Amino acid sequence: MFDFVNATSFDDFVKHLNQASGTRGDTRRDRLVALYSKLRREAPSGAWHHIPGLRKFTRQFVNDNPYIPRIIRESEHRSRSVPLDFQSFLDAWSQAGYSRSTFSVNLNSLIETITTDDHVLSKFVSNNLHDVDYFFTKFTEWHTTIECAKRIKAKRILDLGAAYNGFARVATARLPAANVIMADLIFKPGLTDVSPRISELGVNAGKLEGIEDSSIDLICAHNAFEHFCGDADTLCIREMERVLKPGGVAVITPFQGIAKHTLSINPFSCFVAEDDAADMEDAILDETKVENALVRFNPGMVSAFARSYEFRSFKRRLIDQTPSLVPTLREVQFDQDGFDETDHSITEIMGMKVDRTVFSRKRFWVLELSKALNK
Repeated sequence: MFDFVNATSFDDFVKHLNQASGTRGDTRRDRLVALYSKLRREAPSGAWHHIPGLRKFTRQFVNDNPYIPRIIRESEHRSRSVPLDFQSFLDAWSQAGYSRSTFSVNLNSLIETITTDDHVLSKFVSNNLHDVDYFFTKFTEWHTTIECAKRIKAKRILDLGAAYNGFARVATARLPAANVIMADLIFKPGLTDVSPRISELGVNAGKLEGIEDSSIDLICAHNAFEHFCGDADTLCIREMERVLKPGGVAVITPFQGIAKHTLSINPFSCFVAEDDAADMEDAILDETKVENALVRFNPGMVSAFARSYEFRSFKRRLIDQTPSLVPTLREVQFDQDGFDETDHSITEIMGMKVDRTVFSRKRFWVLELSKALNK
């Protein structure tokens, strides 16, 4: 049987398929199904994308994945004709009377944030599984949170879906009076101090055990909230409301709004490599029924699942659940300072050019939820 763990390239996977004899039981399709079956049994959850060649293989052969449910395939096929329109979400937002504003990022200030901690910077670059744009938008997520923390003078920050201490190290360096609690299921249960102003909390974001009511100044979720599958988004937003102090703020970056409620999934990680593939399948199917959601395949996505809200589903799943949280939507863009007018890019960081169009290309928006002072 093919040893996928020791495969050295994408070509190894393709060669294995092409060497099928074509006889009954050993067709190319037979080998493909057998390979996916072995991967489902043995692919290490959360680490499959590090196996040489496998990520490219699953992108190219996405529609050959035998574990994709029929209903999901049909939904994905229907979604191809539906445009990805954000403007209708913005129109509905404005019609509802919700606040919108612009968050201008000063290039020099962003570079200061990026270069705050050499260890974090080098580790991020070496582990970046995405593209150059992701590098800058990820640091911009951290930067916008830090700027918000300065604005409200936050001293106790809760980082949801932290995964590792990159943001915490940068934030505590940039905010001398702040303490950061990193919350993630990968940490051991309970609150553990890992440095003088950084703690780890092993907890589900939908049930923040160990965090007292009205005890947090600022909550942030960086490239995490949209990945909360099933009812985890609703449960999490309720917990945000509970633990925030009056006047506190939750920052969700980036925020995903769209014309029609849409679930983006990586079929391989959803239905093959995840330990809870069956539960994830049920959650996705439930949401397609409840929200009449579209499903789009994104085989290049490292995460298994991501959600974009239609305005009605956003209001129903989040805002209506948390009456004391007041939403503001902020569009992120570079200001003009620091850029050469003759060129989109001005400088390089770790060999990557900063491009002023990155935010418009990525539709980069930040959702802020402020807890009313009288709550």
